[in-house]
Amino acid sequence: MIEICFRCHKNILAKLNEGEKLVSILTNGKESYFQILRILKDRLPFKEAIHCANEIDDVGKGWIKELIKTGIYPAFLFLFSFGMILFFQEMILPAMSQLTSKQAFLFLSILQFVFSLLLFLIFVFLIFFLIVYTQKKTELLYTIFCRFTLFRKVISLHFSLLMSAFLGYGLSTMECIDMLCKIHPKSLYHPLAIQIQKALHQGNTMIQALQLCHMDEEFIRFFTMGLHTSSIKELLHLYQQKVQKELEQKIKKLSLYIQIGSYISVGIVVLTVYQILLVPMNVLNTL
Repeated sequence: MIEICFRCHKNILAKLNEGEKLVSILTNGKESYFQILRILKDRLPFKEAIHCANEIDDVGKGWIKELIKTGIYPAFLFLFSFGMILFFQEMILPAMSQLTSKQAFLFLSILQFVFSLLLFLIFVFLIFFLIVYTQKKTELLYTIFCRFTLFRKVISLHFSLLMSAFLGYGLSTMECIDMLCKIHPKSLYHPLAIQIQKALHQGNTMIQALQLCHMDEEFIRFFTMGLHTSSIKELLHLYQQKVQKELEQKIKKLSLYIQIGSYISVGIVVLTVYQILLVPMNVLNTL
């Protein structure tokens, strides 16, 4: 049976002959999926542990992909607009310097400065994020960004999705928190789970722990209703649907603003060049 099911059946059979258990062999991987599976196999039957690990590994990937797809076109348009401004500012307008006034150069220079500043800020943010993230200081990142409502919503949504997956396999709330403290140590929600666990060990209730850890207020409200009605999983599902729609609307609104700004910038560039090209014709008409 093992020969049929597994490509590396020889290695598996060799380890079985050495006395190693099949479950330990199947969970002996370096990827995050196997790390999750190793933790779950001690809490759940192995079949359920596999299904739960699959759900945990896929959590958030669907809506994150949708958000990325929504943002690809505005990002491309923004970069294209910036490229157009640079091209005309550095290549076209200098050749027409005798035909145009300094105001045209000044206006395009202001546009170039604004785009450059935005790109610089985005670049600095990404560099800072990557440096801190690779140094495994996710607690510092959480402390910094938890002040922002949007960040709290994103983290609370991801936290809620993971909680729902664990609750669906019969784990208690405390067991869910314990599992979240063990899986994905590099994730941004990991320090949140650690803080909640510490608050609980200090004698706080679950609701008090969530409030102390700066969770999204709506998440706390839905979670509280779920505790009082013994339907945490159902209330968390409603919260997830609500927040996902809110995030999609915010991304679409931001994308719209970026598109409008990019269209206006390209229009200004085209109009400026058009005005410059009309200068020789105006000069000829006055002769």
